[in-house]
Amino acid sequence: MRSTKILIAALVIQCATALPSYAKCLSGDCKNGVGKLRSANGRVYEGEFKKGFLWGRGHLVTPDGMQYDGEFVKGKFHGFGILKTLNGRSYKGTFKNGVIDGEGLLKEADGRRYQGQFELGKFHGKGVLIYPDGRKYVGDFRSNFLHGKGEMIMADGSSYEGEFRDGHPDGKGVRRYADGTVYIGSYVGKVRQGYGILQMADGSRYEGYFENDLYNGRGTLKEKNGRTYIGTFLDGSITGQGTINWAQEGQQYKGDLLNGLPHGEGTMKYGDGSRYVGQWDKGIRVGIGKLVYADGRVYEGLFSKNEPVSPPRKKRAKAKVTPPPVLAEKKQKKEPASERLAAHIQQEDKKRKANLATQEKGLEQKLPLPEDEEIIDSLVEEEVVTADTLEAPIEEEILLDEPEKSPPAPETSIRIQQPAAAEHVAEKKNKKEVAQVKKQEKPVEPAPPVEAIDISEEELPPYFAEATPAEVQQVEVVEVKKERKAEEPKDEGQITLINEIPYSFTSPEEKKEKKSFSGVREVDLPDSSHYQGEFKDGTMEGWGTMQLADGETYEGEFSGGKFHGQGTYVFADGRQYKGSFKKGEREGRGIFTYLDGSSYEGDFVKGVFEGKGKYIFPDGSYYKGEFSDGFFAGQGELVYKNGKKYKGEFKNDLPHGHGQLTSADGTVYEGMFKSGRRNGSGTIKYADGRVVRGTFKNDELVEQE
Repeated sequence: MRSTKILIAALVIQCATALPSYAKCLSGDCKNGVGKLRSANGRVYEGEFKKGFLWGRGHLVTPDGMQYDGEFVKGKFHGFGILKTLNGRSYKGTFKNGVIDGEGLLKEADGRRYQGQFELGKFHGKGVLIYPDGRKYVGDFRSNFLHGKGEMIMADGSSYEGEFRDGHPDGKGVRRYADGTVYIGSYVGKVRQGYGILQMADGSRYEGYFENDLYNGRGTLKEKNGRTYIGTFLDGSITGQGTINWAQEGQQYKGDLLNGLPHGEGTMKYGDGSRYVGQWDKGIRVGIGKLVYADGRVYEGLFSKNEPVSPPRKKRAKAKVTPPPVLAEKKQKKEPASERLAAHIQQEDKKRKANLATQEKGLEQKLPLPEDEEIIDSLVEEEVVTADTLEAPIEEEILLDEPEKSPPAPETSIRIQQPAAAEHVAEKKNKKEVAQVKKQEKPVEPAPPVEAIDISEEELPPYFAEATPAEVQQVEVVEVKKERKAEEPKDEGQITLINEIPYSFTSPEEKKEKKSFSGVREVDLPDSSHYQGEFKDGTMEGWGTMQLADGETYEGEFSGGKFHGQGTYVFADGRQYKGSFKKGEREGRGIFTYLDGSSYEGDFVKGVFEGKGKYIFPDGSYYKGEFSDGFFAGQGELVYKNGKKYKGEFKNDLPHGHGQLTSADGTVYEGMFKSGRRNGSGTIKYADGRVVRGTFKNDELVEQE
């Protein structure tokens, strides 16, 4: 806006308070009347005069080529006028005391146009700003900045509609991208921040929390291929605790994740009915685990590279085994176990022959299975018993057939789809201190196209800045699905158009009493909402019921035409808030319930969880403690359904600071946490009495005391 400032300065310069003594009246009455005057510096004015001032209608031309045609008061531009300069700039509108002020149209030499309200020479109020590159802004201005409600339409057809502050999107808004992607949610300082919904053009959808333009905190990501993730995000990456469902494969993983891959402890349910519970390393089964096959077989022990380290033990069953007749052509060389068995049978045969001498000679003797455990074990180990060795039915304890290879680990990485990238989007590296790990497959990070709008203090501030995701590390502590904020992409629970009863009284008598009516009445509002309840002096005051046009309802107290006091608000999707309202917003104590069974009971400030409260997850796990801006923050206690419990400090929904983590088996860690992982000094006390003290980093003991 530098050129605009120069133009405004020129306006001030031209404003003479009185005719200089050396000015020359070329014709007419230059004192009180109509005349033509030339000043010593070359300016020429022709028009009306009063008391020696340029006063009334007139035309002024300066030596530098600037022309003003309009109204003057006491030698200053005042009223309606048209101002033009030689470089192509022009203004048509109202002036006040020599300065552009009021309604007008400003055209810059570079093609920029502004039409709207001015104050002291600056864009201020409602207006339309058209940029040379095709962008267009319609909305509120304050001191030359985009500020308030407005819509920015890009040359490619994309747009942002919502709240602006100091030239940037700030607050709730809707961003529509050129490829069809739509974001509905909050902005802070040019970037997406807080709760929002990102609906991508390919059908993928993210609903949850953003920080610095990236997925961060609790959220739900649904991909076009049917995969769904519900859980924690960190700097745009699926990292923390959550659940991935593969709808087509009938598969589910629930547990710890790092960059979209199972990492830590978790449970995988496979499509064939088998299930693995145990440790993972970047998407691979590694460490201690338990694999239950679809047929009921179980392996519990060590895993390496997705496979059991030793074959799974089989169910044992009693069975009678009768060897086939001895065939000379199929006789095999006796293995060591067979030779031992043959020798044993031969000795037993001699003993039995001595004891049964009275029996008929030549009677065939059938021997039972030898009771020697060493021999039985050798048979199991060697797994070779030739037909010519066995000459009697043997009752033995045998292993069933070797199981099939364990179910392969699926492609557990879940990709984050992004809209069509803009030309100016660049990748930035994560500057956070993280453990160095080798990524098996890095998920695509969300970075909808952003554009820079060339607006500074002199040329209205930038609209969007470049933002790309950063690489991140794993977060340990988990929760099941939770919607932290009760806020929506629209102003829920606010009625702004009810200062009186509009379009409700149609008869002359009713119109007359419109502003003074007090009592109970049923009215229809201009936006198709319906209200039935109490009025005072023509305004909703007292108890009432409102049915909104979008299907949502409110029943409770009103004051000044807004929800104020105790009430119940039911959303169109079934969610419900019951509690205190203040000037149209959730404020004070209240209960917010969700369709999946989760709920929050506690303090609200400006519609979000703030203060003390309790959040219950769908599976019965719960958090009780302090909240800030919708997040677990401060002192709190997180109790899991499986018996695990954390008590201590939280930040951004994760253990952060000093705390105590008690596992279901009785193991207790007490010490420092950072972003959900053990970091700093700490002590582990095992259930068997062992104690380990030392320093932890990213959940690993790096130095033992």
